[in-house]
Amino acid sequence: APDASQLLAPPGSAGGQRGEPMSDPRLTVVVGDALEQADVDKVLQHGAQGVVIAVRENRSQVTANVIAGMRRVGAKRVSVVTSLGTGDSKAQSPLHLNNFLMRRTLREWYEDENNQEALFTNATGPGSDLEYTILRPADMTLDAPSGRVRVAHGVVKGTIPRADVADWCLQAVLEDSFEHIRQTPCIVAA
Repeated sequence: APDASQLLAPPGSAGGQRGEPMSDPRLTVVVGDALEQADVDKVLQHGAQGVVIAVRENRSQVTANVIAGMRRVGAKRVSVVTSLGTGDSKAQSPLHLNNFLMRRTLREWYEDENNQEALFTNATGPGSDLEYTILRPADMTLDAPSGRVRVAHGVVKGTIPRADVADWCLQAVLEDSFEHIRQTPCIVAA
């Protein structure tokens, strides 16, 4: 098995620990491809309490594989990072993300994210009965975590450290009383 000590904390994710080896007795590294159902199942078979999905490409396929794997092991909680402007949040995204050129350039990206979200938000979607939270962060930065996050209403202005997004993802999966289950909040640093 790969050695977790070979993984370094990336900038913006661990405050003063960036560049340091990740070390936590709960960290297990499993090598695989999320596009391969068998690899996803291999990760989840170790008793996953929940799942965080934060991928750049093939979002809807990866998410469908994760949902199928979660069903096999009985996991219920999932947090998903998408983008501001997807789903019903188009009106909340800043003008530069809504302009014609940007929408045309990123058309496939947005289509894949919309399809990814629909796996949960459509009443007949395969993940609609899971305890999902779809996070739509403002522009993410590599700044140190602030610990201050708010749900944005109206047009979203501002940024948010990647580490704060990661923290919210974990809260959504681990905290029984997380208040945004089956919601799609747009989040920004407070």
